[in-house]
Amino acid sequence: EFEAFFRNSATFALGVCNGCQMMSNLHEIIPGAGAWPHFVRNQSAQFEARFVTVEEHVIAGGFGSAVGELFSERGVPVDLEMLGVPDEHVDHGAQSLWRHHYGLDPEGIAKAIRARWPQLGSRSAARTTGAAG
Repeated sequence: EFEAFFRNSATFALGVCNGCQMMSNLHEIIPGAGAWPHFVRNQSAQFEARFVTVEEHVIAGGFGSAVGELFSERGVPVDLEMLGVPDEHVDHGAQSLWRHHYGLDPEGIAKAIRARWPQLGSRSAARTTGAAG
């Protein structure tokens, strides 16, 4: 199921900064990733990754769950935020309204990320803590 996501040309995955390191460890199941660099833990033994999955269906048993299981099986520490539809009845309607209602539009995704990791919202906070921005 996870490999199918990466093989589907209609899907998109992005790893930024430490997320890039984490994504590189999945090179075996990502088509075209054979030439990607491989990252290892740095001298301080820090390997952090924040990962967000967004899916237009229920979260339970969905793509985000598969991502979490894969990282767990491989022993990759990751802070995972899974965005999607709660396990409830969903009324049908225009996709734009539906995405907005469940926070799956760009504004909702950004809001969820800021809520989960408020320290990422300020460049000055990143500079004062020594975190990469």
